[in-house]
Amino acid sequence: MSLSWSLRPGRVQRKGAGGPTARSFSHLESLPSEPEWLWRGFVAPGSLTLVAGPPFAGKSLLVGGLLKAMAAGESFAGLETRPASALLLTEEDGLTLRDRASLLGLLEVEGEYVGPSEGVLALPWPRLISWARRKALDSGHELLIVDTFPGLAGLREEQENDAGAITERLRPLREAAADGLAVLCLHHTNAQGRARGSSAFRGVADISVTLSRSEGTRIVTLKTQSRFWATPGTLGAKLGEGPDGLTYEPIEMAMTASSVVRVDTDALLWEALDKAGPEGISYEEIHALPGLSRDKAKKRFPSWLEQKKIDHHGDGKKGDQLRWFIPDPAIRCGASPSV
Repeated sequence: MSLSWSLRPGRVQRKGAGGPTARSFSHLESLPSEPEWLWRGFVAPGSLTLVAGPPFAGKSLLVGGLLKAMAAGESFAGLETRPASALLLTEEDGLTLRDRASLLGLLEVEGEYVGPSEGVLALPWPRLISWARRKALDSGHELLIVDTFPGLAGLREEQENDAGAITERLRPLREAAADGLAVLCLHHTNAQGRARGSSAFRGVADISVTLSRSEGTRIVTLKTQSRFWATPGTLGAKLGEGPDGLTYEPIEMAMTASSVVRVDTDALLWEALDKAGPEGISYEEIHALPGLSRDKAKKRFPSWLEQKKIDHHGDGKKGDQLRWFIPDPAIRCGASPSV
């Protein structure tokens, strides 16, 4: 893949050997109100974006979808993009990359990549990013992608919690962004669903994104922290089939799998309690109802009990099962309690 894009007017040029440039505060008035987004709210020249997610959750697939949308200047997950080029640094071998590019319809899209066979692992990290920065700027690329940061930066597991080690390795990426490149960096999440390792990741990145995928679905959710007002707090998308490959279609966050389960479960549980009347309903009886299970009830009822919105007969021991009911007739037939 080869990709070229001319430098846009006003783009920041590489700094020379003469040192920094001092400007008056009045210069700030001439700056645009927001970046010239490549992908609105998420990727912009001069900024570092960190996308973290579990292994095999679809981080690289998401980036591939973005590259396809950018090549055509089409919206991506409901947010506009503009035509631009990218240089991809990747740990993946060519065969894996080819399979993904084929799925997404990227094989005809202009672009450049550097993988293991092309020498991405041959240079120490600072020299690799220095080379990539020059290559991207000289070729007119506006986006530099690092997939993944721990693998290419040579981070050992214990170094991921070392703020000094993280800050040192992020510095070359910040320098690339300072030269006017948009930098998109892929990382992994920990068991708590946050970017793995030191909080320095989130402190240095301009836009931090946590990617998750609903189990058994093609729905992905992006949760963000950003310096920019244009970045949405959450963004939902569903991977679908397009005429020329996979696509990411926007979805309303209220309609993501997790939201639907929570809202519908509350309503269904409350309806079951209401119909049971003062005699109440057991976990086993709830488990037999469509769309419900004993596990869902066991997760919700304790908080409702604490709020004194429901009560129960029995002590839960053998032969004296819990039977849940709404104690106040005045609130029966009403909406489910908010949680």
